[in-house]
Amino acid sequence: MTIVKSSGIPCKGNVNGDFEMLPSSLFNYIELGLITQNDYVIYSKLLKLYNTDYGYAYPTIQQLMVFTGIKSNGTIISGLKRLVEAGLLAKTSGTRGNNIYVVLLPLEKEELYIDVPEKVKILEGKISKLMAIAESDKERLQKFLLSKQEEESEIQAKEVGPKLL
Repeated sequence: MTIVKSSGIPCKGNVNGDFEMLPSSLFNYIELGLITQNDYVIYSKLLKLYNTDYGYAYPTIQQLMVFTGIKSNGTIISGLKRLVEAGLLAKTSGTRGNNIYVVLLPLEKEELYIDVPEKVKILEGKISKLMAIAESDKERLQKFLLSKQEEESEIQAKEVGPKLL
């Protein structure tokens, strides 16, 4: 395992130079299952590669594989497709074999939720299930702690009782 020395400096408020801000609303897209974590990485790299003079980014699939650490061109291609379907990317064919990508600003949560009500319903179902599991876990923990307490009381009662020779 490779261990890298930490800078020891908190990131928040101390980032200078080579830095791209990413909209936090992208996490709403991940939550709703519109994009994956890999897609988020692809989006962030395309944003970094975005050439403001031309108005687009134009990496090859292979370049995106190297830049993102994603080892499958299929994963890159699927990710690009999901980003386009999610309205986060506009893609057209370039003249030299490269595609042209325009990175688009994500919708805010309220607007996105209005746009994909079926995905919101699925997310609400997942949240409901997770909350039920959490409640069940709390109940099981309480029962366990109670039984542990009773067990300890029984052990103490046996130790206090008369000893037979």
